[in-house]
Amino acid sequence: MNARDGLLDAIRADSEADEPRLILADWLEDHGQAERGELIRLQVVLSRLSEHHEARPEIEARVRGLLLLHQPKWVDAPGGEWQFRRGFAESLNVTSRLLLQRPELFLGSGLVRELRVQLTEPHHLALLTNEPGLSQVRSLTLAGERIGRRGLESLFDSPHTAGLTSLTLRIRTLTRRVLRELQHGLDRLKSLDLAFCGLSEDDLITLLPTESCQVERLCLDHNQMTGGAVVRLLQCRHFCHLRDLSLCGMNLQPEIYQPLIRAPFAASLERLNLSGNDRLNGLPLLVASRALPSLRYLDLNHCGANWDAPPLPIPTTPSSLRHLVLGWHGVVPDRLPELLSLPILGGLQTLEISGRFDFNPLMSHTLNWVLGSAPSLANLRTLKVDYHQTGAEVMRRATTLPLLALLDEAKQ
Repeated sequence: MNARDGLLDAIRADSEADEPRLILADWLEDHGQAERGELIRLQVVLSRLSEHHEARPEIEARVRGLLLLHQPKWVDAPGGEWQFRRGFAESLNVTSRLLLQRPELFLGSGLVRELRVQLTEPHHLALLTNEPGLSQVRSLTLAGERIGRRGLESLFDSPHTAGLTSLTLRIRTLTRRVLRELQHGLDRLKSLDLAFCGLSEDDLITLLPTESCQVERLCLDHNQMTGGAVVRLLQCRHFCHLRDLSLCGMNLQPEIYQPLIRAPFAASLERLNLSGNDRLNGLPLLVASRALPSLRYLDLNHCGANWDAPPLPIPTTPSSLRHLVLGWHGVVPDRLPELLSLPILGGLQTLEISGRFDFNPLMSHTLNWVLGSAPSLANLRTLKVDYHQTGAEVMRRATTLPLLALLDEAKQ
């Protein structure tokens, strides 16, 4: 075994460590592969930088240039879509037919950690679980029409998938049999994403675990079902480790408020996405956030704001919220200052406001107030505004405030 092979083995053994990657980058540069070593170093640096760090654009441009010139010779696996992470092709998108034809070509490196498979035939999943190359895969996405008999059962029973912690299904038809197989494997997963799977109320109840599971992230976005099933989910004592819950676009009703703040995972929940539920009133949800002591991220985009409802007892101390997403739907601009003056937002560091129409003087005045006068937003560091234009005065004012980044995402 030469030094290069030994370093690759070290990277496989501890994929989270940067040191073996950087040592290999030096080795590659010393052996005439300077560009390959440069890519490793640059992507390691990017993995350490914050999202808005001033050095990112230049480094990302150089990375794109290196991949444009050299990726075909660095990854010789036609038919698959690759993404490089920290210098290596760790993310793969491929059809099950191609993967079964040449598994050693796509998985032989032992470095693929994120795998997305388009199932061209329902029975292909059971065949794929026999591939040793799956041993390094931590995140698996399956897309297609159906999953064949014993597909998920084989996935969870395979010795090659012992390291799998994240599963995303984009399957058009999930039968009750498949859901029962999934339920039996929940103790293996930390993240489960079932968005756009057409789940019914009975489907969700079938999925609920009957014993404690380790799932920390659950996404059920855009599955239309009655609120009763979601209440059952929130009351399920076996989902006690949830930290990230996404229920976007599910036509939820206000009846979920109390079950949410009394859920077994209420104390550990850190991220909550309720966007796209226009029958929910964002005001009591903001107040309820005080009862979720670990909540850092709350997305209420396209939730309503019923200003005519009876007055709420507003807590006078800040909640744990650090990142809030709002939309103009139901929150007219002249009432936004009232909303953002709530004392519970005192710890807010990032605020996102979105809309689907042009900026106007009233919005410009409102955001000027947010940037300079909002008493409860003293800790605000990032304001993201998604409009066709933000207005010159808002942009000028934003640039005068230290550490505050105003992003007009519609322009990017």
